[in-house]
Amino acid sequence: MAYIPGVSTDRLAEFLLVTALIALLDLFPIRMPSKDLYSAGSIGLLYLLFAFDFQSCVFAFIIGTLILFLKESGSPRKIKWFRYFVTLGMFFVSAGAALAVIRLTENFNLVLQVVLAVSAFEIVNSLLFIGIMATVSQASFVQKFRRKLSELALPILVSTVVLSRLVTVSDLGQLLFEVIYNGFFLLVIIFFSSQYFKQIASKEERLEESDQRYKSLYEHNPDAVYWYDLKGKFLGANPATQKILGYTTEDLGVTHIRSIVAKEDIKKTIERFMEAARGVPQNYEIAAHHKDGHRVELNVTNLPIVVRGKIVGVYGIAKDITERKRAEELINHMAYHDALTELPNRRLFKDRLTMALAHAKRHNHRLAVMFLDMDRFKNINDTLGHAVGDTLLRLVAKRLTGCVRKSDTVARMGGDEFTILLSEIGQADDILKIARNILQELEQPFKLEGHEFRITASIGIALYPDDGDDSETLMKHADTAMYRAKESGKNNCQLYNSIMNEESLQQLVMENALRKALEREEFSIYYQPLVDTETGRISGFEALIRWEHPELGLLSPADFIPLAEATGLIGPISEWVLRKACTQNKAWQDAGFPPLQVSVNLSGCQLQEELVETVSGILAVTGLSPGYLQLEITEGNALQNINDCIERLNALKMLGVHIAIDDFGTGYSSLSYLKKFPIDTLKIDKSFVRDVTNDEYDAAIVSTIIGMARSLHLCVIAEGVETQAQLDFLRDQRCEAVQGYLFSRPLPVEECEKLLFKQMKRGRAFDSSGGIFSEEIAGY
Repeated sequence: MAYIPGVSTDRLAEFLLVTALIALLDLFPIRMPSKDLYSAGSIGLLYLLFAFDFQSCVFAFIIGTLILFLKESGSPRKIKWFRYFVTLGMFFVSAGAALAVIRLTENFNLVLQVVLAVSAFEIVNSLLFIGIMATVSQASFVQKFRRKLSELALPILVSTVVLSRLVTVSDLGQLLFEVIYNGFFLLVIIFFSSQYFKQIASKEERLEESDQRYKSLYEHNPDAVYWYDLKGKFLGANPATQKILGYTTEDLGVTHIRSIVAKEDIKKTIERFMEAARGVPQNYEIAAHHKDGHRVELNVTNLPIVVRGKIVGVYGIAKDITERKRAEELINHMAYHDALTELPNRRLFKDRLTMALAHAKRHNHRLAVMFLDMDRFKNINDTLGHAVGDTLLRLVAKRLTGCVRKSDTVARMGGDEFTILLSEIGQADDILKIARNILQELEQPFKLEGHEFRITASIGIALYPDDGDDSETLMKHADTAMYRAKESGKNNCQLYNSIMNEESLQQLVMENALRKALEREEFSIYYQPLVDTETGRISGFEALIRWEHPELGLLSPADFIPLAEATGLIGPISEWVLRKACTQNKAWQDAGFPPLQVSVNLSGCQLQEELVETVSGILAVTGLSPGYLQLEITEGNALQNINDCIERLNALKMLGVHIAIDDFGTGYSSLSYLKKFPIDTLKIDKSFVRDVTNDEYDAAIVSTIIGMARSLHLCVIAEGVETQAQLDFLRDQRCEAVQGYLFSRPLPVEECEKLLFKQMKRGRAFDSSGGIFSEEIAGY
């Protein structure tokens, strides 16, 4: 038989019996709540330590531990030998500690000695195990050791009871009986304790799984998750919080809420936090400042943290909704704003008008609604294209916005029509000042893509409460007033009044009267002299129609020409003016006056008709030489159908008729058209001449037009000359001819003949200052 250190021959059977018991018990290890394996075979090892000595239990421990590892791994090849030898080392240290306790407590009560020895063995073994695991996994040593001590209570108790009985055995037979008896006892204990430990392990696994799920939900949540105690002290946040706000956990711990939450949302945030602290969940939206300064929109949910039925803090979950907010704002902006000009559209204008009316009614304020329509804007789109027209609309929108207060609203209704809401206004005169300022701003030239534009607009105004107390009525009346502004010659503003509805009826009456005016010979021609700036001589006349209305008296073209154009009567009226002017000019020549040119304005519809045949026929009938007839067309009319217009004008030029561009500079033509049209004269519009002495831009424009015309060998006539300073400026710029009230108003035929007679007698009709020689003419 092999020699075993520390075991005598007579106790060999006892030793083998205990060793066999250790091996048997190691086949049924208990899995502790910490998932460590614990074997009741340690009782046998401690018995050997008591009954024999340290050396005697080494062999049994090597065998028992090997069996335990085989049971765990299932195969010798899968045994983790490093761990196996580490376990042996742990046993040697633990057994040494137990042996030391046995030696030190030899005089103690046996039960106490056993308790101390077992406790020393288990505690030292656990300390070594936890120390190694804490080093490997960096886990908390103290926390794990406390948990291990609670798990050792049952093994120490069982080991003490069993070991106390075994060490008192005096012979082998009794030992065998105690082994069988206590073995059965241990099996029962192992079975029930294993079930108990399995339940504990199951609960802890579920708890750990739940903890891992929460941790995963917390750490991998794309939303910011953070929590505070009830005093508002920051306790922690997940990684997404830094991603959304830019602040680290350390930053949030020392950063005040006022530095993060937008100023306007601070009060709401605090109130919602307090509600959640009272146990009421909250959901709301706020704006926050990212650490780098940009604005972040957040949807925040606050939830109370409840521990053992008591609220101990508040969770916050913040979702970044910045992109969603931007998308919503874009969609909302598109729904309520004009895509071209970015101004409010009809829907938003009506909403704001409704709210403004409610406010005005509550506070007894007045407000005004303006309807603005650009005059002859269609010509721009037709001649230069919609791209240029769209650009011009954007510029107009910008100017309109600059003419009103921030509290007012400028909207685009569509096309070239705009509306303006003026809230909390004063008297009607204040509104008219604003409207006139708008008209003046629009008259300033627009420059784009090599073109310079001067546009005008017509404005209608309705006031609350004078003209209506609801949005529909006010908008309708403002629209009516705007059309009245159109009828009044455009480029003006009109306040609505109830008479306008009556005037709509009167307009029908006026139209009927206009249709009969030709038949009744109620029209007459007045002539305004064209004066040579150097000699003061009359170089020609412009024929201007007047209507001698049987009830309203003498009416100027502004009173009925728009109506004639709208009703289609302008064609026959224009033809009558042309025939009458040619007849009169021929009569003056036949009377012996020096031959002069007479200028006649052409309407837009005449340019579209058989103009050449009409003119040639009238010249033939009247006998007037074509060279003494000048036809005036505006830029706008000329550009309505450029190719056809050029063709007709060339045909007229071949007849010998002179062509003039009237109101030059107020239309939309580019300089390239000047060389395409067969023109002889440019007539500078009075809007430039009016401020030529006090507006450097108007002065520059007039000088440029005169210089350009001279370079193109064209005659230049300035309209609307009313002061000596204007005349002096034009004379200095070598403008050939002028017309205006400085010299004479439009005159009837008889007074024109007096002027011509004076000119024949004295060489000129006007002196250097523009005065008329004959005092009896000066009153006209």
